[in-house]
Amino acid sequence: MEKYRTVIEGALDLTDTMGEGIDYIRQQIGFGGFLDTLHMFNEILSACAAIETHLQLFAEKLPDNHLEEFIEKLRISFASLALAYEQGNSERRVLQVIQSMVSPAYESWREELHRTLSPYTTL
Repeated sequence: MEKYRTVIEGALDLTDTMGEGIDYIRQQIGFGGFLDTLHMFNEILSACAAIETHLQLFAEKLPDNHLEEFIEKLRISFASLALAYEQGNSERRVLQVIQSMVSPAYESWREELHRTLSPYTTL
């Protein structure tokens, strides 16, 4: 796993950056910048896809975990958020989806990712 250390550290950092992006969307909508948040949402989706791609390199070498379960919940929450954007729903609806679905799914996934991968950053 030592050869994947840089990838693991990058994935963990990118995961934290995703959380900052979710917070940014929440703040921008609060400030009336609803349309400005779509780009950040796309960046979050790209980051998540990149992490998933990198994890595939060594997933079979990881101890038992719930990453697949949590990433599926995160994908579902992102799909709900995308639908809220596509339907032109109000800022309130987008915030509601973030609060009720995206944030909890993200936090569960992030915690499991850190729990599973962090031991490999101290090798």
